[in-house]
Amino acid sequence: MKPIVFLIVFVNITLLCFSQPRWYPNAYSQYNDDTYIAGTASSNSRIDAEHRALGNLTTQINVRVRNDELNILNYSESQSEIGTPNRQGFQNDREIKLHTTLSSDINLINAKMIIENRRGVYYALALIEIPRFINDLSYAITENERMTDDYIRNAEIAHGSLRSISFWKLAYQLAEETEKSYRIRASLSKNPSSFSTPKHSSASLLNTYERFRNLQTISVNVQGDLNGRVASAFLDVFTSRGFRIGAGNPEGARYNTYLQDNQGTSGYILSAEFRIVNESSRDPDWSFVQAVLIWTFSDPEGRVLISSDGAITERGGSRSVDRARETALLEIEKSIKGAGFADKFDGILK
Repeated sequence: MKPIVFLIVFVNITLLCFSQPRWYPNAYSQYNDDTYIAGTASSNSRIDAEHRALGNLTTQINVRVRNDELNILNYSESQSEIGTPNRQGFQNDREIKLHTTLSSDINLINAKMIIENRRGVYYALALIEIPRFINDLSYAITENERMTDDYIRNAEIAHGSLRSISFWKLAYQLAEETEKSYRIRASLSKNPSSFSTPKHSSASLLNTYERFRNLQTISVNVQGDLNGRVASAFLDVFTSRGFRIGAGNPEGARYNTYLQDNQGTSGYILSAEFRIVNESSRDPDWSFVQAVLIWTFSDPEGRVLISSDGAITERGGSRSVDRARETALLEIEKSIKGAGFADKFDGILK
């Protein structure tokens, strides 16, 4: 009886081994770890198997680069799936693009996804070819450093203006991403000393950005803004783009934003008028109001750089007058942070 049980167990184990791909679960038994980074997984669901394999690939990448600077967000297929049925089942081998946490210019990594269906179980293998990945990083590093040079050149041309500050910020942010790519490439390379050091120092560029930013002042003056919410919406636009906020008028009608101290060489001014107008309504149970905003943004010499081009009008309606006013005010705030102001302000920073 015991020999029969042993034989049954042996046969089942043998069938299980033959039913799995040779590269599962240890892909490095088939793929040299000096050349590839790999992640494997299996599941009754093909999609689940692929996602798990990509998760394991991310883990393998982070083990190689010894930090968490690179993570895979998702992926897309770069070509149609090619499937060829064989004696072992259905095999799928295709190129994919991995979307990563690297900067937008180098956030795609070429990879390969291999799927095999063995007796209703999907086996997934996600592969990155290290030499190809290093080449992609090297190309991206070259392009990023070229773009950083352009940002620095534009910042110097626009010296003393808001555009200059914007370009210095772009330069240091891109240099920071490029340094990350240098570190990842060095971690993956067999001979990291063969690569040059980063052309730009993000720390040095950040200091330059801070130095020029601290020389600028922006004043925000909103008439009719009794609770300060309209002015605050304008200030949110400035702070989200790196401008530092100083003390403001507690009444909310007037704010001054200082990017460090009162020794600023420039004084940009955002001037606005805001009012809420009650509308007549045929329905006595409903109240309608209009929120009206007009603004201009001027340089230190008083030249208007951008404006609202007329009145921005938003409408609110409710059974409560206060609710109607709140609705209209929320729409004004949304407009300021979008097409009504922020988009135009971004235009003069480019």
